Amino acid sequence: MRKVAVALRGGLPWTPGANGRAEAPVIAASGRGFLADEIVAMAEANGVPVEHDPALAMALSHLEVGQAIPPALYTAIAELLVFLYELDAQQARAAGSPAPMDTGDPNAPLSALLSQVS
Repeated sequence: MRKVAVALRGGLPWTPGANGRAEAPVIAASGRGFLADEIVAMAEANGVPVEHDPALAMALSHLEVGQAIPPALYTAIAELLVFLYELDAQQARAAGSPAPMDTGDPNAPLSALLSQVS
């Protein structure tokens, strides 16, 4: 199997939707092979963290772009979000600035997930 990358949009706290209820992060981009390489390159060029989680990337790669993360993957995504927020806090401390807060911007990229599956 070829490399898989999936980019997510949204974050903690999960963004309120038009109906006022919290909505899960959505798939912003997904691809295999060359397209996966491009997704990861764009993430890295824009300072978006890249987490290597083959199982999660494969599960997410079956979803459509624009589709919200299904409840069955909430725990895995929550663990990813905790990792990303801890990474942000570590980088902020190293730079001597306060930890960043979630802007609540539903269009802000959250992460790209990369899987190298052979």
